[in-house]
Amino acid sequence: MTREVKARFTHGRIEPLEKLDLKEGEEITILVKDAPTEVPKLRFGMLPGGAIKGDIISPLDDVEWDALK
Repeated sequence: MTREVKARFTHGRIEPLEKLDLKEGEEITILVKDAPTEVPKLRFGMLPGGAIKGDIISPLDDVEWDALK
């Protein structure tokens, strides 16, 4: 069985954030995937193509955003 479980790395140990149905001593394989570090920016106003500024869009730096105005 495969399932995705969020966990936290604390004091040198991986601690699942939900209960796991495992037997004591059971071996498992863990795939480590970094949590996203960048949160998409929310922007407000009209964009070319009818998108509303404020929709979650791919992050743009200020130069790219100014070019869309």
